[in-house]
Amino acid sequence: MDNDPILTFRAPAREPGRVDAVVSPVLELVYASFLIQKRGPAPPSAPTTPAWMRRVAAEAPEVLTTVHGLWGRADAPGGAEGGAGVEAFLLAARYGYVRDVDPERFLGDAVGLAARSLAEGGAWGDEDAGVAERVAARLRALGEPTFAAAWTAAHRQLWRSLRPVWERDGRPASEGAVEAFQRTYETTGSALAALPAHHFVRFESGAASIERAEREGRIVVVPLGLAATGGFHFDVDGTLYVGFGLQAEQVHERTAEHVAVLAQRMKAFADPTRALLLALIGRFAGLHLTVGDLAQQAGVSQPTVSGHLRMLREAGLVRLEKRGNKAFHTLDEDAIRTVLHEYEHAILDGAAPSGDASA
Repeated sequence: MDNDPILTFRAPAREPGRVDAVVSPVLELVYASFLIQKRGPAPPSAPTTPAWMRRVAAEAPEVLTTVHGLWGRADAPGGAEGGAGVEAFLLAARYGYVRDVDPERFLGDAVGLAARSLAEGGAWGDEDAGVAERVAARLRALGEPTFAAAWTAAHRQLWRSLRPVWERDGRPASEGAVEAFQRTYETTGSALAALPAHHFVRFESGAASIERAEREGRIVVVPLGLAATGGFHFDVDGTLYVGFGLQAEQVHERTAEHVAVLAQRMKAFADPTRALLLALIGRFAGLHLTVGDLAQQAGVSQPTVSGHLRMLREAGLVRLEKRGNKAFHTLDEDAIRTVLHEYEHAILDGAAPSGDASA
């Protein structure tokens, strides 16, 4: 499956935060880096590739390659294996960079923050000892001068590529989402109700922690202008950070509409007689079977066959061809493959048809 990644982890409690919603360029950058490391430099044509990633792939593909390959570098210290990690989220949240108006301060300080975080300790990912060790390994890696310089340079380069998209589209959208969250929260008194109805942060697995954190006044909500349906849900030092992609509702609506259309078209395959007719037409494609031939082969009446063929024509799966006073049906093989592929893609990959989402 090739969906937007979902990040969850926990760090030890320290001091409480408050219920708030913020625009965070730092976490936008960190999430974009996480996405690249998780998915790799996805091909621009992939339907689930964010618009900003397609743009960077077209204008500066080396940026995606560099960020994706950071933790596979030969000079990455042992234990800091490839793939996406949570260390940058941890550092940005732990040391107060979430509300910065620009990532530069964070990028300049990240190396020192890694050493500080290691010195202070903490059971990061305390539900999973493996997560804790990976986080610690990456924090140690950021303490190595050569690798730290490469990490910082790659993320500065990534932000230079992202910034035009962020300033034009991401920031205004995130600011609007912050205002919408605050209005709904003031009206409902519920942080959960103020979050997008169809985003994963509303699932039962996360809802209980959101409600608990809300009662304790320690939530920071971050609308992500550079995310579509992905986001994050993590707890650092007693504050719960909830990030959500701004296209979740639109993607849900498109998905619902898309699968409804597909379900109607899939009805053509659901009846055993129609399925047999499709198989017969395909098997004897060169023999131009008549309605009578199909009725005899299927063991049903000609009116029954005619009714099924009409439905198959309306679904776009067969075509009617006439030769003299005879009518024959042929498969539209491309249409059949398209329907089956789209159904498989929608169900197995959870992918909605592509739209104008910015991420």
